[in-house]
Amino acid sequence: MEQTPSTASRSCAARHLRGHPPGCVQNAHTPPPYSCDSRPPMAIRPFRRLRSQRLTRPGSPYKNARPSTGRRDGSPSERSGSKSPLECHFGRLPRERWQDVSLLDVPSKPMRTRRLVAAIMALGLFGALVAYSLLDVQDATGISSAHSSLAALVTVRPDGSVMIAQPGVEHPLLEVYEDYQCPVCQEFERGNGKVAREAALRGEFALLIHPMTIFQDPPMHENSHRALTASLCVTDPKQWLAYHDALYAAQPSETQDGGFAVQELMVLAEKAGVRQADFAACLSSKETSDKAERLSMAALAQGVQGTPTVRYNGQDVDWSAPWAAPAPSARTV
Repeated sequence: MEQTPSTASRSCAARHLRGHPPGCVQNAHTPPPYSCDSRPPMAIRPFRRLRSQRLTRPGSPYKNARPSTGRRDGSPSERSGSKSPLECHFGRLPRERWQDVSLLDVPSKPMRTRRLVAAIMALGLFGALVAYSLLDVQDATGISSAHSSLAALVTVRPDGSVMIAQPGVEHPLLEVYEDYQCPVCQEFERGNGKVAREAALRGEFALLIHPMTIFQDPPMHENSHRALTASLCVTDPKQWLAYHDALYAAQPSETQDGGFAVQELMVLAEKAGVRQADFAACLSSKETSDKAERLSMAALAQGVQGTPTVRYNGQDVDWSAPWAAPAPSARTV
């Protein structure tokens, strides 16, 4: 009749089979009992029939074997008279078959490490894609999420200027006079212009943008005038800022004839969500062209001699250095 070993002895044998060093102990002083007529560990129960065939036959030489050492992979020890737990249960097999007997099917540590690294990389890539999609999300009109947050603060005024401010914020007032053909204005919009928008979004001041034509010589004057006229045809606050930035992104060379062509302006308007029929009629209207002329004359009457001109509460501001701290009001010239 088979003896049932203690739980500690079975777990010790299982630890031995999983690759732990031989000689695991139940406590610090007494090694756990283990004999071949004990019930086999859970890890090798699939071989019960083979075990019973080998261990219950009369005169089995392994019935009372008591292994004290063995290899971590379950192969027989080279020491004379010592047997591993697998050898104890299944008998001594040729060395080339030991790998077949040790079918615990546990992935090796390098394999587990590679799988873990691959899983972490996959999660990181997925997180990066999600973050990118959230940052670059666009609505049906093609306006990015950054523009959408500012669109609620945009007010297109009757004279063609545009106010960006939190409700009820009128002062302090930061005014920007700019020309869509002006390369320096493009540089300003990419740097301090974004800082000014963020400050207006926080309610630090009201931002007032005055589009105008500063150039008087061809072809820059014609290019600038067409872009200014086109911007006046975008009256929806949700579309104006997107079209404003698209004009600067498509800015032609100062010496390019036919820059800001009508067809190009219409394509940019379509991407911003502007209705093509209304935009085309407005762009070809003499009334809109005259309004653009009046807007430029009003800026010149305010003493604007170049673009960009930036004023904080009526005083000119040095915009050439990056804005951080102090506030723009501390850098008036």
